[in-house]
This record gives sequence, C-alpha cells and structure tokens, in this order.
Amino acid sequence: HYQEPIDGDLRVIVNQQILADPDLNSLRLNLRELKRGHDDCAVIAPMVSGSFVLASGEMATEIRKQHGKLAALDMEVYGFHRAAALYGNGVKAFAAKTVVDLADEEKSDSVHRDGAILSARFVAKILLQALN
Repeated sequence: HYQEPIDGDLRVIVNQQILADPDLNSLRLNLRELKRGHDDCAVIAPMVSGSFVLASGEMATEIRKQHGKLAALDMEVYGFHRAAALYGNGVKAFAAKTVVDLADEEKSDSVHRDGAILSARFVAKILLQALN
C-alpha cells in the first residue's frame, strides 16, 4: 500500500472547489445521466488504486473491509501519480475521476460519457484556478 501525495497548494485549490460546490452542480450543465442533485453522486470520498482489474464483487468487498470508508476502486490514478513523482522537476499532478460503476459483475456503460465530461470540467476548473 503505497501513497503519492499531491502538492499542498494544489490540494488547497481542489479542496476550495469542493467546498464551494460540493455536488459539482455548476459542472453538470447538459449532462443527461449525471443531473443536478443526482442522488447517487458522492463528490469526494476515499479511493484506493491498484494495477489490476476487479470484476468480482467478493474481492471488492474484501478490499472495502480493509479500507474502512472506501467508496471506490481505481486502476489508473496511482500509476499517474507515481510517474509524475518519478519524473520530478517540480511537476505537480492531481487526478479527478467520476466513478461510474461498482466494480462488480453488473458493470454498466450508461454514465461513462457524462462521467468523463464531469471529470474533465472539474480538472479544467482546477487548472484555471491554479494558473491564476
């Protein structure tokens, strides 16, 4: 279980955005599947990342037991942060993902498009704030 922290100043900007619009309603314009005030959406929650695909609900349950309030499992973010850390040279990195399935046998693609748009809008907003 390895962790890669994000830059402190960048973390503040991300946290300020989340506090200002915790449901990201300002970013949901014209999203069919992720409507404003969607009941199932959690904006910020604990997530673990690994290098494997989980297609078993049983395995996901075991991982959740190990990580308390875990809300999501991810494959890519750790690798992205690790690559940025290894590159060095003052590179600041962060990731924003919209989790669109429960990592079980009933995965669906119904919200992938809107989830990708929501994440991209969030990243763009953070980058604009970080550059100012």
